Order: sequence, then structure tokens, then C-alpha cells
Amino acid sequence: MKNKNPNFFSNILIKYINNSSSKSEKNIVDDLFNSLKKDLIWDDSKLGNKVFLKDRLKHSILRETKTTKRHSNRFVYFAAAACITILFGVFNLTHSTPPPKVFATNKTIDSLLLKDGSKIILGPNSSIEYPESFANTHRTISLKKGNAYFKVARDTSKPFTVQHDKLNTQVLGTSFNINSTSDDICVYVITGKVSVKSHRNQSIILLPTESADFNFQSETLIKKAQVNHLPWYNKELNLKQVSLGKLSYIINNRFGYKLNFNNSELKHDLVTVTISAQDTVESLMNQLSYITNLKTKINANDIDIQK
Repeated sequence: MKNKNPNFFSNILIKYINNSSSKSEKNIVDDLFNSLKKDLIWDDSKLGNKVFLKDRLKHSILRETKTTKRHSNRFVYFAAAACITILFGVFNLTHSTPPPKVFATNKTIDSLLLKDGSKIILGPNSSIEYPESFANTHRTISLKKGNAYFKVARDTSKPFTVQHDKLNTQVLGTSFNINSTSDDICVYVITGKVSVKSHRNQSIILLPTESADFNFQSETLIKKAQVNHLPWYNKELNLKQVSLGKLSYIINNRFGYKLNFNNSELKHDLVTVTISAQDTVESLMNQLSYITNLKTKINANDIDIQK
């Protein structure tokens, strides 16, 4: 039989909050929220930060509870609305956004093709987090550490954002490289236009051959033009008269090894080498030793270079 009391459900919700509802009353509330939250996904971009909102709601509920006697009708409806928000929106959201997937590398580069057609090439010792499916209004992934090349499929209705603790990079469709170290993070643009914004709200627009560097210690964002970028992610590299210092950058980003020169002047020596997709750090060092007569020693994480 239908209940004609207009405050029937509100009263049940208040009991639910106070843990004073009967078993049948509790079942009514549970059944309602189980049906409501089946298709519920919390979207921070639309609904705000869930933790921040939760704290605000708790504070508001406690404040309203103290004035119950003076504003009983107001509290009934406030409690009902707050309870609904909390139960299936903030505190007990069980069917929320699925946890992100993790894509990570060790000593070799690897690539990933996202569902939207965007391609990511990760350098050694790097990792990103990305969703199973992108939202309707945006495409967001997180660079957790290391070096990554992005070739983003163009979609003007869904901006593509790479999040980092210190820097966010947003595009519609372009190609760019992000390199994060323990000291700084650098964004280099190959094609298209890129918007870069630091956690200090410093922002820069980048065009091809331009880069943005954010230093963690000084927390400053600096724009550089006409940067000489080496495409470490290409399947084959034909390097003609490149300095050993620049070759060191390629080796670090392609194989995960840092070059240690016993003489800093060696960094300026020029070499011509070809690096194929099948090359290993061992085969490359053998090639380097053959054409330069330099002695190389491969260690766990670095390579010693000396005459």
C-alpha cells in the first residue's frame, strides 16, 4: 500500500544517518541506492574534487544538526539531500570510475596504442597511467615518471591532457615529447600547438621546435625556441657527425644507460652511427668502439667511456 506521508522517505533517511532505522527501513534505503549507483561514475572535471566535497558536506551536516530544533523542517530536507549525495556520490561510491591501467618499461622502450588512436612511446624506466576508456569531454592520462613521446589523434571535442605532479600539458591533436627527471620536466613540441601549465599557474603556449622547462628547485617555467631535439623514439636513427654528448642523450632515452666519460672533452668528439630497431646497447657499444677505438664498459645502469 502506498504511503501518503510526504516526509516518509526523508524520515527514513534521517534514521539511516543516525543508525536508528529498522531492518526493513534500512533495506528500503539500500535498495534505492543500489539501483541509483549502477550507472554512476564520479567525474572530477564536472563534479569537483571528491575528497574536498566530502569534507565540505560533513562540515555542513554537523552545522545543520546543531540547529535541528530551530529549523526542523529545513533539516529534514537538507538531511535527505545530503544523505543521497554522500551515500552514492561521495562516501560509499562503489561503482566509480574503474582504476587506471599502468603502462611501464624497464631497460627498453615500448609503445602503446590508445583506443582513440593516439600512440605513446615510453623510454626506459618510465610509466604512465591511463583509463580503460576516455570520458565524453576530455582525454586525460598521467605521466608518473620518465620519458614519453606522444602522437595524439586529433579530436577537437576532447582535449588530450598529460598530467604530472608539477606540470600539465594539453593538446587537441599533435606530437610532442615529455621528459621528467628528478630535477625538472621538459616538454618539446614536434608538430601542432601545445599548452603547458605548471602547478604554480605559470602557462606557456608552444609551437613546433619550442620547449618548456620546469625546474623543480626554482619552480620556474621557461620557454625555449629552436631547440635541437633528437628523436630517440624513431625505429631507425642515422646520426651523422653527432657529438658523443648528444649520443649520450639518445642512449639514455633509448636504452636506459647513462654514459660516464673519464675525460669531459670526449663529449665533443663527433661520430657517425646508425641505430636500428634491432640494436641493443651491447651492439651499439661494439659499433662505437669499432669506429672510435674508445673503450666501453657496460655496468648495471651506466656505461664507462674512455680512450
